[in-house]
Amino acid sequence: MSEDNRSKKNINEVMEHLSVNFQAEQGLILQIKKQIAWMIAGQILDEGDALPSVRELARHLKVNMHTVRLAYNRLETEGLIETRPRARARVLSYDPLRFADQTSRVRSHTVGIILPSMSNPFYQAFLKGVQLVAEQNNTLTFICSTYDDETLAWRYYAQLITNGVDGAISVSHDMSEFVRSEEDVIKTPLVSVDYPARFGYSIELDHKNSGYLATEHLIQHGYNRIALVRYTLDVPSMQQIQLGYESALRQAGIHISQNLILRVNGFDRTSGETAAQSLLLMPERPDAVFMISDQLAIGAIQAFQKAGISIPQDIAITSFNNIPEATLITPSLTTVNAPTEQLGQAAMHLLNELIAGQMPKHKHSCLPCSELVIRQSCGCNLS
Repeated sequence: MSEDNRSKKNINEVMEHLSVNFQAEQGLILQIKKQIAWMIAGQILDEGDALPSVRELARHLKVNMHTVRLAYNRLETEGLIETRPRARARVLSYDPLRFADQTSRVRSHTVGIILPSMSNPFYQAFLKGVQLVAEQNNTLTFICSTYDDETLAWRYYAQLITNGVDGAISVSHDMSEFVRSEEDVIKTPLVSVDYPARFGYSIELDHKNSGYLATEHLIQHGYNRIALVRYTLDVPSMQQIQLGYESALRQAGIHISQNLILRVNGFDRTSGETAAQSLLLMPERPDAVFMISDQLAIGAIQAFQKAGISIPQDIAITSFNNIPEATLITPSLTTVNAPTEQLGQAAMHLLNELIAGQMPKHKHSCLPCSELVIRQSCGCNLS
């Protein structure tokens, strides 16, 4: 398809997405501008895509050409498009932070929450904490799930801002790609959770201590061939958990074997089953394992039991999270308690401060993970 034909097809698609309501309280210029901004935020329109000419769009919408021209001028002022004399306006390079200036400074009492998953109990508990604080301030939350697709996080952020939210919370995503300075974050309230922010504000859990507590407890039982099952990507939380695991082993004088550190592609039960199968295939099977989520551990226990392996007699297990299901599996899970609901509350309190224009005392904070909930999977309480 030639460039002219692609442009024509693109322009027709743009006009199909656009309409105006002459009875709406919102003015026609703002209606046109917001709809085009939404398409850019959602990357329906990409860098270099042509927009309809002023005359074409005015005819399509049955409005004055001056109305369309002013809408285009506002989009250009906000850095979203470029207009040229006697040429079609074109979309500029994608930068979600440009959408921050589109919203009026009138409070909408809405915030966006960007999560990797809606099914993970960790994020469910986090949302409970967020919404508890949000409801106290009569704030509505819009929840977006990326399904572990990092590329969607910034798109959702741009769309949320375009839709007029007061701010956003991003959980377990690297939001540093477009944030170039402290100023970017101050004018666009964004709190990063479970992932340290290079600029701006972030809240984390003390993952290093979690790894230490879970591993050190297994060492106290006399186990010395202890495996670690962690997420495959080297995100900061995984790095910290592994540091805690290695610190406990090193302190006890136990050799750190990279062969005992397994990486899996998820935090779910299926990944736990995969990890268990890999552990069973080892020439010298570990006598204990620390798994970085309860869901992983539950999947592993079920796989071990199918293979005739008894927990904790043949292999002991500790994990992290302390989700409700940790008490339902047999044997029940010894796990480090993650103050996830408190994490959600703290993130929402911090976002509220930023939205109100306050300067929080600490830009980066860490909630302690200091409670090991002892049950049966580690070898305790067998009676």
